[in-house]
Amino acid sequence: MQPPELVLAERPLVRARFPANFPPMPYVNVQILHGATVAQKKAVVADITQSLVTRLGKHPEHIHIVIDEVSPENWGYAGMLTTEYLAAQNAAAAAAAPASGRKKGRTRVRPRKE
Repeated sequence: MQPPELVLAERPLVRARFPANFPPMPYVNVQILHGATVAQKKAVVADITQSLVTRLGKHPEHIHIVIDEVSPENWGYAGMLTTEYLAAQNAAAAAAAPASGRKKGRTRVRPRKE
């Protein structure tokens, strides 16, 4: 069976009304799992903007950053959905924990009798 042929719509290209010497805008798309706070996202946007200004000499007002938050069941990692991967990691960590319930490496210090 042949794959379907890709047909592109024929329409004239629309040119933006910018001067010919206008530099192209940097567009950055960040995809993360749900759970970042607004403060964390603000910090990421500020860090990416500063990096583009410092490293590439771009103007901050030309930089566009989009943050897409993806739910774990819609993200695959290591051949499985992230929800499955995290569940497997949690199960492995629980199996490796000592059976006594005490945290590994901690000893109880008793006061000396004088």
